[in-house]
Amino acid sequence: MRILTPTRIQAVLSLDINSYLNLFDGIAIIGVALPTLFISTKIKMRTPKILFALLSGFLVLHGLYHLTYFIGDYTNSDAIAFGDELIQPLSYVLLFGFVMYYARRGG
Repeated sequence: MRILTPTRIQAVLSLDINSYLNLFDGIAIIGVALPTLFISTKIKMRTPKILFALLSGFLVLHGLYHLTYFIGDYTNSDAIAFGDELIQPLSYVLLFGFVMYYARRGG
């Protein structure tokens, strides 16, 4: 456990509301993704199983995007660039795959 020094306290207090919203969003989205991922492992039919897996994969990646954005704000590191350039496009690819698979098989 870290000891809060005056510099660390100033860093925590200097974060704006958007940083804390990214933290909350990341935790909430990953919290929703975990039951969805669990449900996808229990489904026997192929099409809904793939749909649930794609949706939960998107949710996990999108939640990680929000958490990396918070970590980047908190540590002043390049985690924001990592989230913007790698995690967010990958999550959108999964979402697009979900939409395309649903359009062909689900509806």
